[in-house]
Amino acid sequence: MAETLEDLIVDETEMDRALLHEVLAPYVRLSRDTGQIIPTAAFAELSATGKVIVHALSRKAGCALGILQGPESATPKEISGATGVKNGTTKPTVVALAKRGLLVSENGRYSVPNHALPLVREAIK
Repeated sequence: MAETLEDLIVDETEMDRALLHEVLAPYVRLSRDTGQIIPTAAFAELSATGKVIVHALSRKAGCALGILQGPESATPKEISGATGVKNGTTKPTVVALAKRGLLVSENGRYSVPNHALPLVREAIK
């Protein structure tokens, strides 16, 4: 529990890299050369929501590692292309996740905010 008001201040740029690894490790690997997401067999067993979240987290990891070519955020069409989730499913899924605070939207592109990392772990299942 915070003892002083100053204890409530956080750095929004800080990311729990260990938690990000823990969440992603069963589902994906990242290409060292391009940052491309390489799904594991377990990825195929995820729900559409799980696949969308894992994709967003993978992009976050690729950016943190400096290997992703492009922005951390992605459009629903890009997410569909990378995950195999139909675009008609992806769009309402990202909107619903954004309403829950698990994704943020900026100009039609979606990403996971650092503060939501502990919450997305449960949403993947």
